Amino acid sequence: MFGGLFERGRCPIGVDLGSHTLRLLQLSRRGERLVALAAACADVPANLPAHGAARTEALAQTLRDMLDSGGFSGRQAVSCLPPADVHYKNLRLPPMPAEELAQAVKWEASDRLKLTDGQGQVQFFDAGEVRQGEDLREEIILLAAGAAQVEAHMQVLLQAGLQPVAIDAAPSALARTLTLDDDADAEAPARLLLDVGYSTSKALIVRHGRVLFFKLIDIGASHFDQTVAQRLTLPVAEAAQMRRKLAGDTPGRPGESDEAPAFFGSSRRESVERAVFEAMRPTAGELAREVALCVRYYSVTFRGRRPEQLLLGGGQAYDPHLLRVLAEDAGLSVAPARPLAGIDVSRVPILHQASGTLSQWMTATGLSLRNGIRQASSGRAGGLFKARAESPASLAAGHSTSLTAGREAAA
Repeated sequence: MFGGLFERGRCPIGVDLGSHTLRLLQLSRRGERLVALAAACADVPANLPAHGAARTEALAQTLRDMLDSGGFSGRQAVSCLPPADVHYKNLRLPPMPAEELAQAVKWEASDRLKLTDGQGQVQFFDAGEVRQGEDLREEIILLAAGAAQVEAHMQVLLQAGLQPVAIDAAPSALARTLTLDDDADAEAPARLLLDVGYSTSKALIVRHGRVLFFKLIDIGASHFDQTVAQRLTLPVAEAAQMRRKLAGDTPGRPGESDEAPAFFGSSRRESVERAVFEAMRPTAGELAREVALCVRYYSVTFRGRRPEQLLLGGGQAYDPHLLRVLAEDAGLSVAPARPLAGIDVSRVPILHQASGTLSQWMTATGLSLRNGIRQASSGRAGGLFKARAESPASLAAGHSTSLTAGREAAA
């Protein structure tokens, strides 16, 4: 799309395959600046099969349509597995050299998750030393995925005509995005992000690019829609639309604005907002309590300064009802995340014309930053499942994915 300097600084396409929405984003570097080259957004195809060839082809066709219309340069891509396809566990192991630690984590994964060679892949974050009683231990965040899930994900990308560079970990992508405006002060507190997706939420605590805590919480936008629908006796789709209108949501599509529209008459709006807030309150309160527990665990485990602010990512960052409950029940100041705030988006209408924080582009931003531009992001978090070195043709023909171990640590 752009020649010269843009081509040399071009990042891979970040492919965020959500359970409700698909997003593609490609960044580039111009000197010290990051520039958005292209972006596209689409809903997950209706009546998508849960698995199998029909699912793969439906997703691949949607991605092909997005690529054709989005003005992307090249086809190298970085994606991440859906949260449901990854197992997360916290381990505490004795301090040991890096090579021995990787082997120990591999053994623990095989033992605890019953994975053997050929059944899955393993990666981990080394969060650092913690004290357990009188002893020092290494705090490890283990991530594991089955070979079948990795292969199915790869097939979607390959059939869409993409060239996978890596299958990343969602926590890595989110941490990489946070480092774009990281405070270089060594004494700065850790940063807390809650990325609220459609089915689940991801709680992440990062300090200078290093992932110190991660938890997947089984509460997302779909749960808010369902509770509002039940409380107000509405179809779920209508409840979801009502929530978006009240919040002035900006899903990131051209022509949509986050200004509150005249969806309700002025005399009704206040009562409807109150009803929606009361309907959401129990579920949002449960999410806030989970966040408070995450902060408490971090404070006790690492004995450092607790995060002072909660950054809210994902499409729900626009919802004032959710922000209010999180602030009240989690005991933190809350603000929407702004993953593209320091990036020039003027060349990409889907981003430039959309008002709001664009917080739903959090994961796609971090994925595009995965390769070739890490110095610009100051990131320390790497990837999860790297694509093998085989050609796309051999990958498309299928390959066995063995249990492997790697280390996510400060670079």
